[in-house]
Amino acid sequence: MPSPSVKGTFDFHIEYAPERDVYPPGFVRSDKPPGPSIFTALQEQLALKLESTKGPGEFLIITSVERPMAN
Repeated sequence: MPSPSVKGTFDFHIEYAPERDVYPPGFVRSDKPPGPSIFTALQEQLALKLESTKGPGEFLIITSVERPMAN
């Protein structure tokens, strides 16, 4: 059964703790609790649940990049 779709533009503010490996080198966290994961925050704050699925997708594969030649 397909999921319902919601169309339009929305502006949300959610609070979550980033994964540990996304902090820059040398960053020191405060003693404040880090907060929920993005998955928990979406479910608790917006009542949305992310579910993993498989299906067709489109991909753009870049095999090489070159600077433009001077005129």
